[in-house]
Amino acid sequence: FLPETPEKINTKFFYYSRKVQNVSITVDSIPDYFDSSLQTKFIIHGFRQNSGRKWVYDMMGEFIRVFDVNVIVVDWSNGNGFPYGQA
Repeated sequence: FLPETPEKINTKFFYYSRKVQNVSITVDSIPDYFDSSLQTKFIIHGFRQNSGRKWVYDMMGEFIRVFDVNVIVVDWSNGNGFPYGQA
């Protein structure tokens, strides 16, 4: 199976930092509050999961607690289901 179209998967990106929490962003533009002087970490859930999983929030929280970084959580849950080969 080929992957679903980007429109169907509708991937979402959520931005976190010590100053800004849970803001939905797009890949088309960088928001003013994004601090490009900081490292950026991405958290991407796996097969049959979504960005609302406890481990995602725990990892994000630890990143911004321990390090002053940008964190982007990626949610692609509309495209990560069966069949596995499609995901």
